[in-house]
Amino acid sequence: SSDLTDRHRARHASPRTLIVQLRIYLSSTYEDLAQYRERIYKELRALRHDVIAMEDYVAADERPLEKCLEDVRGSDVYIGVFAWRYGYVPAKGNPDKKSITELELGEAERHGKPCLVFIVKGSAPWPPTMMDAGTGANDAGARIQALRKALQQDKLVGMFETPDELATKVVGALYRWQMESSTLQPVPAAAPQRTAERAKGRTVVISGDIHATLVGSSARPGG
Repeated sequence: SSDLTDRHRARHASPRTLIVQLRIYLSSTYEDLAQYRERIYKELRALRHDVIAMEDYVAADERPLEKCLEDVRGSDVYIGVFAWRYGYVPAKGNPDKKSITELELGEAERHGKPCLVFIVKGSAPWPPTMMDAGTGANDAGARIQALRKALQQDKLVGMFETPDELATKVVGALYRWQMESSTLQPVPAAAPQRTAERAKGRTVVISGDIHATLVGSSARPGG
């Protein structure tokens, strides 16, 4: 399959082929997606990328908002993974009462970061204890349903079911973005404003065959 082909290419590309070591921000709720996060983390670290994750602060949803947003701004690429929990809603500095995962996505978009967004398939088996609709949290699932709907309507996202499928799609999508944005000069993560000016990011499709355009490329999804 092309998923496996992209993964093989990413793993075996020469140092001249891959553009730079990237600073990647990995965003999701924690408890329900811990195994998925671990698979992504291991794959990206095997490719020598610097992965910033909530595990760097505390392995829990209640992580420090300002530190998270600062790290989003300092990243080169944002990866967001969404399932059936809306997540922790910080009480302070959050007038719109959004979850920390939604705030991280918004911060990435505001600062022009390339965004790779993935949503678990509706058909994927999922324990009710890891679903807001099952636990009654966050308006009994209404908030995560609304966010999932908005992401799928307003943006183009990738769907997954298993940790292995997700990791494969993430690696392939990242590889393709690096290839398609190879005409852009790498910008240090310490200069987020310059990054936004030179490599304006947008959230785009990460389909089953990983055809996607993220930054500065004339290619089109499926092209």
